[in-house]
Amino acid sequence: MARQYTRPEGRFLLAKHLYRMSDKLSGKVIRDPLWNTIRLDPIAAQIVDTVEFQRLRYIRQLGFTHLVYPGATHTRFDHALGVYHLTTVALDRIRENPRTPPEVLQDGHLIPYAALLHDIGHYPFSHALEELEAEYVPTHHEELVNSSWRPPLYVML
Repeated sequence: MARQYTRPEGRFLLAKHLYRMSDKLSGKVIRDPLWNTIRLDPIAAQIVDTVEFQRLRYIRQLGFTHLVYPGATHTRFDHALGVYHLTTVALDRIRENPRTPPEVLQDGHLIPYAALLHDIGHYPFSHALEELEAEYVPTHHEELVNSSWRPPLYVML
């Protein structure tokens, strides 16, 4: 008989187990409310599992918009996964085109990782506070990436 997970913590443990049991060699599959299924290759899965990327779960994509539109609770984590997904779809179409010059795709395998990491340096409400940034924050959010990356993150690429 199948094991029953009726308590909330049981469902969490089951979800965590299913997430981790995916094969390291084949990447991971993430269910998304907009794109349905997002497939991460092994390197993208390792990037998503880093502390630096996981912090994007707690940063709102739309700044203060949720105060006016309560349903606008999207995070930079959700956004980055969606951008990664759309980038891989676009690259697949480009690769399928027989007229695509080979030199165009020479470094094409890196483009999805750039898409995945494009918001990694953002801090909470960074777009809403950009005008104050110059006076109160010593560096622009893109420059914060250099100081926040640990070797495991950039070694993956």
